[in-house]
Amino acid sequence: MGSMITLGIGKLEIDWGKNNFFINHSKIFLPADITNIPYYYADNVIEYKEGFSRKLVDIKRRLELLGYPLHKLKSHYEAHLTSVPDYYPDIPLTFEEYFKIISAIDIQKVELNEEWGNYDPGEFTSKYLFKHPEFNKEFDLSSLVDKDIGLVFENMDPYITLRILAENPANDDYSVQWGYSDVVDGGWADKDDLIEPLSDADKILIVTEGSSDSFIISRALELLCPDIVDFFYFVDMEEHYPFTGTGNLYRFCQGLASIRIQNNVLIVTMSLE
Repeated sequence: MGSMITLGIGKLEIDWGKNNFFINHSKIFLPADITNIPYYYADNVIEYKEGFSRKLVDIKRRLELLGYPLHKLKSHYEAHLTSVPDYYPDIPLTFEEYFKIISAIDIQKVELNEEWGNYDPGEFTSKYLFKHPEFNKEFDLSSLVDKDIGLVFENMDPYITLRILAENPANDDYSVQWGYSDVVDGGWADKDDLIEPLSDADKILIVTEGSSDSFIISRALELLCPDIVDFFYFVDMEEHYPFTGTGNLYRFCQGLASIRIQNNVLIVTMSLE
């Protein structure tokens, strides 16, 4: 049957994969988030093994820096729907409706029975979740039993759903958990390969006029934002370039534009006025 790897909150799975077919979610966590987490199996068996665990409220800013701020969620949602094959039925939920449904969910009240693992693809959502009271507080989804429609939402970008769940303060202290131990134990993946640092494309370059500016900002990020400090790196204009000042900073930025740098860039200048 192979090994499963899941991203979820409690028994509510947000994303899952099997064997070596899965999305690596390590970038929404920090290395310190590795701990023993519950793994749920048939017949109500629960085992504790190694995995990532971080509170939903603490993942919120990481999701935003990975491209999922509130104002971009609609475009992500609509992009997903445009990828749906033409022979699928029309998707009956707008983004605004989906947002209301998910943001109203109180995770504590989402209880799954032991039959939940016996559905075919698309049926877990259409025949179970869409009939659950927590998913029907804003709109009546109980009649949406088409498994193709269910499959569209089962394949939804998990970061859209997580970011919307984070809008409900009742969910702040619940932990998002990524359970990778079974695919590692099954020989489908190596743990060191699973724990990936952020890619350069995910990071934000901060450019300052001098080393003191870089030091102050870097130290402030470490003290005030330890959950996202790995998203930022610096170019120290005073240490690495022969001239400082706004003019040279401007020309450096022109150079970055000319090579079409893919990172987001934050320019910090000082004014004495």
